Amino acid sequence: VDPGDVVICEAPGFPGSIAAMEACGAQMVGVEMDELGMIPKVLNHTIQEQLAKGKRIKFIYVIPEFQNPTGKTMDLSRRKQIVEIAKEFDVPILEDQPYRELRFSGERIITLWELARTEYDDPKLVTIAKSFSKILGPGLRLGFAAGPPEIINPMVKWAQKVTVSPDCATQRVTARFIQRGLIRKHIKEIIELYRCRRDAMLEALETYMPEGVRWTEPEGGMFIWVSFDNGIDTDELFHRALERKVAFIPGSNFYPQGTEKKNELRLNFSYCSVETIKEGIRRLAGLVGRPYSSR
Repeated sequence: VDPGDVVICEAPGFPGSIAAMEACGAQMVGVEMDELGMIPKVLNHTIQEQLAKGKRIKFIYVIPEFQNPTGKTMDLSRRKQIVEIAKEFDVPILEDQPYRELRFSGERIITLWELARTEYDDPKLVTIAKSFSKILGPGLRLGFAAGPPEIINPMVKWAQKVTVSPDCATQRVTARFIQRGLIRKHIKEIIELYRCRRDAMLEALETYMPEGVRWTEPEGGMFIWVSFDNGIDTDELFHRALERKVAFIPGSNFYPQGTEKKNELRLNFSYCSVETIKEGIRRLAGLVGRPYSSR
């Protein structure tokens, strides 16, 4: 990414990637989402608009599976639409897939990377990045990417400049874990753990939240996205929630600079116990509006 390049991303999107790209001088342009993720018509319009301004679009950045922060997943039709638009305008896609293995229900869907290579016969359109930190251990800051050599080779050179060498011990530990056939069993165990916690959070939201509050119901991953009427400012709510020992991330943190929304927040169900989740949602609901009455 060079200064002035445009990177098109989901809005809301993952703040770690947005911040990293903005730090490189990228102009992040968000594309509105619906229940299936990035909206194709809006993406098409955004690309045309940026090209008309003479902008260089470096790539489209998406998290198609259990998206951070919304938990939304693109269905097959939506994935095909995104690939077709990218191919039409010759704009590469960076597909971020750290949560793909954490599916609790529903059918596994082909990745954009696989889709571009098989159905569209274009092995250069999509680069996919995956991580072990979400499926093996959060302290293992280890991942990998697959894509065309003209993308991967500069990535390797840049990594050498930044870190000199990846952590070899971490790589070997992970490799041995996989070689011994332990990774699939481990993923199965954490899926069962996370599913129970997701269910507990959804049940608590249904029980305690007042009318007018909306939330996603993810088929996997770690996150639930909550939306309020415009009268609720989640930046302000965050400080009041901390006083009651409840934490979340305000939605304003998930948008490119200058496009923030103040009436949304992200909840994470992967860490806390079922009991803590239920009590946390009960306390949060009490700060939102009316008392804790079931819908």
